[in-house]
Amino acid sequence: MFEPVQSLVLLIFLLLTGSPSENYWELLAEQRRVALEETLQENEKLYKKIARLEEENKICKEMLKEQESLVDVLKVSLGSPNLYQSL
Repeated sequence: MFEPVQSLVLLIFLLLTGSPSENYWELLAEQRRVALEETLQENEKLYKKIARLEEENKICKEMLKEQESLVDVLKVSLGSPNLYQSL
């Protein structure tokens, strides 16, 4: 998100000073470490969410199959002439 701004600041800093200090590189490394940690945590959450959604999808597909079977049975039953004669 702030990468272009950081690049611009680095460019200006390099133009003015010639090279960044060791402290600059340490701060930059720490910022990137924090960003990486946040990204890894978000990826882990998304992985778990995908697993839950896949399981939910599997259950929904099973329920759909059961309902389709029920509909088929009802269609056969309602279409049967014996059903109307017994009423």
